[in-house]
Amino acid sequence: MIILLIIGIFFASQNSIYSQTTQEEKKVELLGHEVQNNEYPNKLIGEVHNMINNNVEYVTIIVTFYDETGEKIGSKSTYSKPSTIKSNMTAPFEMVLGDEISKNVASYDVTITWRYPGESEKYSNVYGLNQ
Repeated sequence: MIILLIIGIFFASQNSIYSQTTQEEKKVELLGHEVQNNEYPNKLIGEVHNMINNNVEYVTIIVTFYDETGEKIGSKSTYSKPSTIKSNMTAPFEMVLGDEISKNVASYDVTITWRYPGESEKYSNVYGLNQ
């Protein structure tokens, strides 16, 4: 119970940093994504698209991985390349997965965060995905 309380406090403090986008707002959207496990090291690759009428910077892709039982098995993050994306442009990302994640991943959540140039507030949107 104490662990759940601590986790709740952590997430509440983290959520105060981010401004969650709504359906009406334009956002940085997750396009294609794929876990490539035919080569070593295994990777998650994908693309993000800036649907905002402004450049965005520090575009970060944060992925939380879960096993078949829904237990969290790890989290990783990476930047889009480039990390600044102009309006209506697409950028790829690539994330190397460790052995523990590669062997056990059944689903994952993707959170994309970004900032507008010159601002410190972060914006985000979240996707829940099955492999």
